[in-house]
Amino acid sequence: IVAEVNSDRSMAGTRPAIDRTALARRGVLALVLSLLANYGVLTVIPQAELVAAYEHLAYPPVTLWTTVGVVGATAVYGLLHRYVDDPDRAFVRLAVVALLVSFVPDIGLYLFDEEATAGAAAALAVLHVPPAVVCIAVLPERISERLV
Repeated sequence: IVAEVNSDRSMAGTRPAIDRTALARRGVLALVLSLLANYGVLTVIPQAELVAAYEHLAYPPVTLWTTVGVVGATAVYGLLHRYVDDPDRAFVRLAVVALLVSFVPDIGLYLFDEEATAGAAAALAVLHVPPAVVCIAVLPERISERLV
């Protein structure tokens, strides 16, 4: 990603700023789709009796952390658009890395929280995937232009 930064530009950047209204619309769409997907997962988990009840597998924490992740992804895409030659490509790569890193806290919960089971940690990890996929599909300009 660092190699993609245009060396001819100053740190202030010379690339035209992204249309903030369009980015905000894509961010809101990504948030709504991510929340709907995660709510669907939260609905299926207890019905399928895949894991025992666990405090983190509930709507309030999932809503909070999904929102934080999608808002963060939207902001990162806006910054990449400003400073990177190919922001779509850089964003997809960074999103995949961020998804993999996002599993670390779930593993930590399993290792250090006596109430956490392997199933609960796995379910929490699964909840990271829909927002990542949605953000990759909705936020980048080249991809979202084909979808919308």
